[in-house]
Amino acid sequence: MIANLDILKHFAEGGDIGHRLFDYKGNMVKICPTDKLNLSNISIISTNYVKVKQKIRWNPILKCHERVSRHWPESIDENEIIPRS
Repeated sequence: MIANLDILKHFAEGGDIGHRLFDYKGNMVKICPTDKLNLSNISIISTNYVKVKQKIRWNPILKCHERVSRHWPESIDENEIIPRS
């Protein structure tokens, strides 16, 4: 649990979290956004959760950038993952 403290802190501060999904052979299929952490997926050695960069889009009405929530059917690219420190 302590090894994954950075992910828990990122989530508690309002950061986006992704969940790595694997197929039956153990190959990574995709990374999906999640809005909840399941503590059974966090072990002492590793976790399936990753820190994800915020999704920003341009709002033409307000003429500024705004943060957008990520939702389940969307998949996350590897370049959107924040490396673990």
